[in-house]
Amino acid sequence: MQLASSPRKRKAAAAMPFDTTSLKCSDSFLQWSSLQTIKSKRVKELAYLKKRIYELERDLVRAQRCHSTVLPWEEVAKALADDTLDKVRENRTLKSTVEYNRHKYAFLREWVHGMTPPKRHVISTFHESWRHSHIFDGDASMRKAGYEWLTTHVYHNTSREMARAAPFPETNDDFVHADVTCNDNVMHVAVTSQLIVPYPLEATATALWVADRTLLGFVSEGTVEERAPIADNIVYHREEMGPASGHIRVAGNMLYGKFTASPNRVVLVKRSILKDDAHPLDSDVWTCDVKQWFANSIAVIVADRVDDNTTRCRMYDVTGHPCTERGYVPIRELAKCFRLQARDDAEAAALLRLRTIDSQQHERVRFAELVHMLLEQQTLTDAMAALDDASF
Repeated sequence: MQLASSPRKRKAAAAMPFDTTSLKCSDSFLQWSSLQTIKSKRVKELAYLKKRIYELERDLVRAQRCHSTVLPWEEVAKALADDTLDKVRENRTLKSTVEYNRHKYAFLREWVHGMTPPKRHVISTFHESWRHSHIFDGDASMRKAGYEWLTTHVYHNTSREMARAAPFPETNDDFVHADVTCNDNVMHVAVTSQLIVPYPLEATATALWVADRTLLGFVSEGTVEERAPIADNIVYHREEMGPASGHIRVAGNMLYGKFTASPNRVVLVKRSILKDDAHPLDSDVWTCDVKQWFANSIAVIVADRVDDNTTRCRMYDVTGHPCTERGYVPIRELAKCFRLQARDDAEAAALLRLRTIDSQQHERVRFAELVHMLLEQQTLTDAMAALDDASF
């Protein structure tokens, strides 16, 4: 018995006019379909990788711009404040340097213009271009530069000035020569001397450095007042020479310098400051233009075992005529100051010349005594210190 088909099956059979069970896909079609699927996957992977690369590059840029720190905010703020303070301090220092250089330029420009020689005159290389010493008023750094410039300039003129001195003896003997000239009632004193000291250079140089600055109080009633500390090798003093008579005051501002020219030579210089705007002299005070050089060299002498070294000290001292703000002191008034009775200017010049030669020779002798006394004191101090060390 054959069963009748259901309505649904009959409907499906009606929709399919032919039989599909016998149809099959070829192998080439299946291969092409597989390739298309693979290409689609690769395109999607490339798109994904490009997007990923873009995101990573964006993260890298963001990470480079935003620096993170593990420090607390208090420490970060303090570090920024300290850095700002350092920059402010540096800025102030630069402003101060600029202001200092501006003032220095103005003073140097005025000085250079004042030193310009008249036209149609040839500059002489043997004439002093620093004969008028003047320290301007200003801050400490500017005045220190002036002190250093003057002493250094005198030091570099040592060889030229020592060539003007009287001939030194070839033997190792003490020597003093005073040359006093008077032109147009203006005196000029140049003293050349040599001192042989049986001590090493280092000890002798120290003794000379002290003796030169204290000689005034050792040979007379003069006083010394230190103006301001400058450096270890530069000292600035006001010196009251002490009046030769009751109504005359003789004073001056003196600049001292010490230089080590070589292991075998030490040079000491002295320069008077005729005008100091910060420390002006009274109008009635007498002052002198003074320049002095000390050149020390070592001469080794084989004698006994007490001293192996000897120091030769050659000195050249130049002193000008006393002057005030009104000009040079009259020659007869200068003679009267030293209690010399002169009838005219010529006699006053002659008497002053004889007195100056005698006083300079006496002063060189006292200077040698002071140097030897200081060296003996130093030797005694060193010996006592050595004994104290040995006792321990």
